[in-house]
Amino acid sequence: MSKNASKAFEENACLSDEVTQAKAIFNPPKLTDKYAVLSMDVEDWYHTGYLREKACDRSYSMLDGLDRFIQILSARGIHAQLFVLGEVLKAYPTKFQELQKLGHKLASHGWSHHQPLNMSVSEFSNELQLCQRTHEDILGKPLYGYRAPCFSMDRERLNTLIKLGFQYDSSSIQRLHHQPLNLRGFTSVSQNIFQSKAFFEFQLANFSANIFKWPTSGGGAMRIMPWEITQNAMKIQLKSLDLYSLYIHPIDISTKANPPFPKPTSWLHKLRFNQGRFSMGERLISLISNLQQHGYKFTTYSNLRSTLLSDNLRTDARRS
Repeated sequence: MSKNASKAFEENACLSDEVTQAKAIFNPPKLTDKYAVLSMDVEDWYHTGYLREKACDRSYSMLDGLDRFIQILSARGIHAQLFVLGEVLKAYPTKFQELQKLGHKLASHGWSHHQPLNMSVSEFSNELQLCQRTHEDILGKPLYGYRAPCFSMDRERLNTLIKLGFQYDSSSIQRLHHQPLNLRGFTSVSQNIFQSKAFFEFQLANFSANIFKWPTSGGGAMRIMPWEITQNAMKIQLKSLDLYSLYIHPIDISTKANPPFPKPTSWLHKLRFNQGRFSMGERLISLISNLQQHGYKFTTYSNLRSTLLSDNLRTDARRS
């Protein structure tokens, strides 16, 4: 890094003292390949935002959507990035132990789908530590990754993640009416990857061209919105996007009948819940094919972080 670049970096750095000393110890490489991460936020139907506070029958589960997602990816040699609620991990320990053995990467989606911005920083920290203990007890490995429910994240809580030893986060998304996450002091590795020391923020991108914006990263939007428009938007987006990330939920791809909705649940919420679920498997397969045609390599955030750090070390070695 040049003296001028280093000085500019330090002047713009605005990280809290407990997180970093505002000097990057890496010279982040630029991506030389195009990568795709297919992720799932593993929660059940009753964790959905408009149902979570209601008295739902939790004996009815729609986690068959997780099984279907894994089946489609495994048949194509792709490992999933799974952000799992702590209470779901605790309820099905054997299932997630097996998924880990198969090479899928497990991270945290919080404990019970409470949004971090609705908690105090102390409450958020306590929840994260509960997730860490549960993850290590069940899976025998430290917990390093996180995605906030509903992308509910700010800089103070991001700093809390770093302080607790997390290595990557994916709670930033380009979306209308969503407050951008403050990443001042982070270095841009690519269009949607940001680095602070050994910590990475993986941002989800949606299609945007002038005034036309279209959601292309979320499973809910993918199954509800007209598929032909989504495909056309993605064909343009994938020509230049170096990291494509999909996030999907078990209900998006579940083939089970609708659950016993609690009363009152509006007809609009019922329509939103069910729309496109039974065609989502075909759309996911089509998406994978489209990504392959555009030359994307499938990976996970955990593996991509390791790749970036390895590339960085090789770059530093050549410079020395």
